[in-house]
Amino acid sequence: MAKRCLKPACDKEVAFLCECKGKPIFMCKKHPSEHLMSKGNHQIVGLLFKPEDSELNTIIDNFACVISKIRSIKTQTIDNTKIIVEKLLNESENLMKYLEDLEVRFSKLLKNIKSESECDFQDFECFKNVYDCDEKCVFEDLEALKKGLTEYYNIDPSLGSDIIIYSQGSSKNNTRILNLNSRISNPLLLKNENDTPSDLMINSGFIECKIDKFTKCIVNGANTYMIDIKSNKIKVLPNINYSYGFCGMICKDENAFLFGGSNNQASYKLNLNTLKWESISNPPSQYHYDVQGAASIIKNNIVLTSKSLDGLYHYNHVSNSYSKVFSLQMNQFNYVMQNWIVSSNECIYENVGNTLGDFKSYPNTLPISTLAVYCSFPARGHIYFINSSNELMRINCTLKKIEVISFKVNT
Repeated sequence: MAKRCLKPACDKEVAFLCECKGKPIFMCKKHPSEHLMSKGNHQIVGLLFKPEDSELNTIIDNFACVISKIRSIKTQTIDNTKIIVEKLLNESENLMKYLEDLEVRFSKLLKNIKSESECDFQDFECFKNVYDCDEKCVFEDLEALKKGLTEYYNIDPSLGSDIIIYSQGSSKNNTRILNLNSRISNPLLLKNENDTPSDLMINSGFIECKIDKFTKCIVNGANTYMIDIKSNKIKVLPNINYSYGFCGMICKDENAFLFGGSNNQASYKLNLNTLKWESISNPPSQYHYDVQGAASIIKNNIVLTSKSLDGLYHYNHVSNSYSKVFSLQMNQFNYVMQNWIVSSNECIYENVGNTLGDFKSYPNTLPISTLAVYCSFPARGHIYFINSSNELMRINCTLKKIEVISFKVNT
């Protein structure tokens, strides 16, 4: 059978064939669309052909580059698979610990019931939920296991924004990671750039800033660290001048802005591409308090508060200048958190209008003082923060109130 391209008067060498009509239909490299535009169950097969000299040279010249890319993708696939497996094993272990803890709690519940003692309400409700569930359907197949662990135990590295890194002190292995979805705290096991174990020796009361979904920047005194939650790796950045502390850090437009907490403390901008520090102007602070402030984004604008400021200030990163947009009482704890301000004056404020200064106040009876981490963490419709007593608190944006939330601490 003669092999001719289906295009009339085409003398190009045949490169493809299709047998959707029951007999082969041949096409050259330039005319497959002539046939593929027609309806049918197309089954395209590539034929052997001899490339033109220019095409041969292109393949030869670019062969090493293409093979290098393939090997790079292979390496990425292996590395990412290792990360997922490690996360899966770690979180499976956490799940086993939780189930063992549940078993102990239910045994205690039964003991209290038999002795007619008071029962823990949460254990009682959890017991009823377990009784009503069909355990055969919990992890009946691999997909259900993956979905369950991803949803409830956060093994997906892309969900890193729902975690808080905090410290229980400056001693070894006291840095922890709190998952806001499962409300379980575990030791944070880090590796340095040489892939060897590395302890993050930080004190409680540090600055934390979310860079992207799985990268956090931590400033503790003059020391700065970049932490990759996905791989649990730490990178030490160049030191900065430290005297009186900082009042907040926020990321915007490929830069992270770190604001001095007093007139005697320099402020900085970290270029996230070069990881180099640059000096910026200071907020108009009037007192010298260590840290005790926060920075955030409202309506795509950088804003900050601190105990040394008399209000909420907007920082214009283009003109490197500050302007007050909302008045607050100085010498009190004021923390801007997303669209909210948490204050020690028995009020919380919500930005409800079209401008940066349009706030509505709501009463708050819970005490507000120093924080363990000077940052806020939005998750599942709430805004979380952790105080210096390592109490997890949150702004319930629906009920317009602050709540204290319990969480489990694994050793």
